[in-house]
Amino acid sequence: IQMTRRQLIDGQRSEDASQSERTLFASSRDLDTATFRLALRQYLGELPPLQRSVVHLKLRKEFTFQKIAETLEILPNTAASGYRLGLAKLQEQPGQLYNEILS
Repeated sequence: IQMTRRQLIDGQRSEDASQSERTLFASSRDLDTATFRLALRQYLGELPPLQRSVVHLKLRKEFTFQKIAETLEILPNTAASGYRLGLAKLQEQPGQLYNEILS
């Protein structure tokens, strides 16, 4: 059975969310870390599905744009532009979230 790109993105999002839930969004006793993780979850959730998937795969799984393209069945340039757009939207968010993600 061949899956559509939408199904792959949604499936990847669900799989990635459950895996990263354990580490990236795990509860923390440190108030700054807990606040950062809550904000990150919120802002990533506001990105369109493709951008969210690309940003997650690039930052958390350290995939290349070629690997992201193969995973999501999109062109590498589409993966790169989705990443740039996703980061630009995260950069618009208040506070130091953008800088924390890239550090």
